[in-house]
Amino acid sequence: YGKGLYFTTSSCKAFQYAEPYGCIILCRVVLGEIEVLERDCERRFSPSHGFDSTHAKKGYTEKSPGEVQLHDEYIVYDPAAVYPELVLHVSST
Repeated sequence: YGKGLYFTTSSCKAFQYAEPYGCIILCRVVLGEIEVLERDCERRFSPSHGFDSTHAKKGYTEKSPGEVQLHDEYIVYDPAAVYPELVLHVSST
């Protein structure tokens, strides 16, 4: 969904990104006004005018023709909107 900082409320989605490193970072994130995405937009570098973040919505946002987003993902574009609070070291075994 473009360039940004990605977050999810789903631990299984977070674990997909954690596998090479073995950790998940729990963060407080200020989303502000959220734009819900209708489809993938990989060249995006910022939210649309009037929005602070974007939301790839589970069961709604189209990833590719006929395929919808399986987990909620939130994308913020300003690092100041993120406060890393806790690091979890995880293992798939």
